[in-house]
Amino acid sequence: SMFFRVNGIDVFIRGTNMIPMDVFESRMTEQDIDRLMDTAVKGNQNMIRVWGGGLYQRDYFYQVADRLGLLVWQEFMFACSLYPRDHAFLHTVQQEVRDVVRRLAPHPSIVLWSGNNENQNEGTSTIQRQLDYVLLYDTTVQEELRRNDRSRPYWPASPSNGVLIDDAELGVFVQRWGKESDLRYGDIHRYDYYSVCTDISKYPAPKMASEFGYHALPSFFSLKQVTAPEDRGMQTEWMNTRNHHMDNNQGIIDQVANFFRTPVAKPEPDGEFRSWIYLSQIMQGYCIATQAEHYRRMRTEHHTMGSLYWQLNDIWAAPTWASVEYGNWRWRMLHYMMKHAYEPVQISGFTMSGQVYFYAISDAVEPIENVTMTLAVYDWLGTKRREEKRMIRLAPLAATMLWEPVPIETFLSPFAKEEVLVEYAVELPAPFPSQKRYLLPNQDYGAFKSIALVDPKIEVTAVEPVSDSECDVTIASQAVAAHVMIETDESGYWSDNAMMLLPDQPLTLRFHGYKPIDMQKFKETLTVMSLWDTYN
Repeated sequence: SMFFRVNGIDVFIRGTNMIPMDVFESRMTEQDIDRLMDTAVKGNQNMIRVWGGGLYQRDYFYQVADRLGLLVWQEFMFACSLYPRDHAFLHTVQQEVRDVVRRLAPHPSIVLWSGNNENQNEGTSTIQRQLDYVLLYDTTVQEELRRNDRSRPYWPASPSNGVLIDDAELGVFVQRWGKESDLRYGDIHRYDYYSVCTDISKYPAPKMASEFGYHALPSFFSLKQVTAPEDRGMQTEWMNTRNHHMDNNQGIIDQVANFFRTPVAKPEPDGEFRSWIYLSQIMQGYCIATQAEHYRRMRTEHHTMGSLYWQLNDIWAAPTWASVEYGNWRWRMLHYMMKHAYEPVQISGFTMSGQVYFYAISDAVEPIENVTMTLAVYDWLGTKRREEKRMIRLAPLAATMLWEPVPIETFLSPFAKEEVLVEYAVELPAPFPSQKRYLLPNQDYGAFKSIALVDPKIEVTAVEPVSDSECDVTIASQAVAAHVMIETDESGYWSDNAMMLLPDQPLTLRFHGYKPIDMQKFKETLTVMSLWDTYN
């Protein structure tokens, strides 16, 4: 297995992968590092993997991780390549490892050294390559590491099957060789761009999922700064060139089509393009948050002990895998959706193969007893059609099925799955926030493409400054507004986003600015849209 034990507790990893923050590292300030790390913590993350294809971060990064209690998976900077094995090169590697380890080892946030990113499969594809690979990573890197730090484990590569023997005192290190996709051992990287990304029946149950993700467009406000009007389209030369996936933006278009209708043309400038941005970000949230919750549910049944999605930050404004945007630290919808998926204590509902499941997931060290769970069924006008309450228990450090799965038709009877959505809510004791989440019973069957949404008539009812850098915005609707996205061109983030808004249940959302808010600009650029707006 692969898991992290911290202070005697087996910790489920709720994390992400970090790439360099800028192509010119010197442009990044300590304030930028503070904002990025704070964003991770506010997203309920407990680990950052410093990817081996990037760079070793400056000291201040690790100081902030120490202070915030963020765990760091630190890779040596080798990735996606074959490397030389001559004496001169290995000597420079030895010097690099020595300097890096001596500089970073004093930081308690670092809990793992890893040899490389995605080099093992190709690097061991022939006998000669495997000999070169062992000489570089198992001998040069590993042995120099052990001469300077014996307090932390060394992971040979990500992904890999880990080690059979790692005895730093005796100087014995033996890898567990085998296919890096072997679910019995170690960590995996999983990218499936061609299946319906929420098809849970296709998800693996690994010991650690250290990379998985999907790409989407950044916000319109970010793209507007780097595009001309003629660039703003899903299949323009600029937009496709900017997306470094092998299929460019066609993969985004195809995955969006699994869930949503094609957005309609709009008379206002950039109207259709903004719909595509919105749909791509909601789709990205579906793809990654659904998979992350799956790994959390597998904690007890399959001993899955970690989820690190690809990726946290960005290096430019472009269609990428990031959850936080470049330069302004604006949260994509993914980051809000992952914040919910990574709640330390939560109820997770999903559908698979025509069945409805509910799990209790808890990273708390004590049981949580006598919790009231409310299940309510609403039609798309927002009328509550049924409600029931159940008493549940959340076992500590576990993921448990609350009750046996039920056929969707039985669970919703007498309603069809296209006619309703299910709200499930729990009141949790402090310090855990109470939760209200939604299950779309037809997400396996085309989701919103088959739902007759009505105009929710969303209205901003109040805009109230709280301080010079915070503002409350209250929104209300007259019908169910699906996946409401609220944005402004001011730099900051919201208390929530991508949420369901029901009639007679107004929401007050707080905007946290990274600087004093220009209220005129804030109000002029404030936009609120839901799924209905992309179709009409």
